[in-house]
Amino acid sequence: KNIYKEIEIEYGKTPSDNGDLTYLADQGVLLLNKYLTVEEHKPLSHKNKMYDLLFVDIISYIEKNNKPIIYLLWGNEAQKLAKLITNKNHIFINSTHPSPLGANKGGWFNTNLFKKCDEFLLSKEENPINWIKN
Repeated sequence: KNIYKEIEIEYGKTPSDNGDLTYLADQGVLLLNKYLTVEEHKPLSHKNKMYDLLFVDIISYIEKNNKPIIYLLWGNEAQKLAKLITNKNHIFINSTHPSPLGANKGGWFNTNLFKKCDEFLLSKEENPINWIKN
């Protein structure tokens, strides 16, 4: 919900709030939570060393691609991966996690992180992301 709220703040329109993010995947956006799942009301309840190792492998693989790539590192756990992002054609943008616990403490709303993605893509002569589902 907070992702949708921030998109509305930045673009003045509300994306469909049915939870279907296929329209982003169709544009090349990969949304992947570092720990893949969590028990309700128990942050980091599935924190596991195997997930950490998996993400090192995922980032290492992606870093071999020279296409412009943006990593949105949401929250402290994701931001630990920044040191693995070394390809000069890639950037990362940090923010707090969009969960209610993180977003409502500040550092999520009014950050323009989606617009920053578009600005980077345009600077690389790539199409921006349509963050609003038509």
